[in-house]
Amino acid sequence: TAWTMAKRLADGPPLATRFTKHAINRAIEHQLAINWELADALQVLTTLTDDTVEARRATAEKRPPRYTGR
Repeated sequence: TAWTMAKRLADGPPLATRFTKHAINRAIEHQLAINWELADALQVLTTLTDDTVEARRATAEKRPPRYTGR
């Protein structure tokens, strides 16, 4: 349902969600090919965040992640 999806997004990593939203908004405004490059660059940035480290730790420890937006 929409509520389930909204809850999942709200509980997710804030920076990744923000970057994804930014990439989607840019795709609406500009050519798709250019935005794939942007999405790729933002994905690389996302992998360098503390939230990514926390997500991996939480998965390994079988617990819910505690995202900080960093």
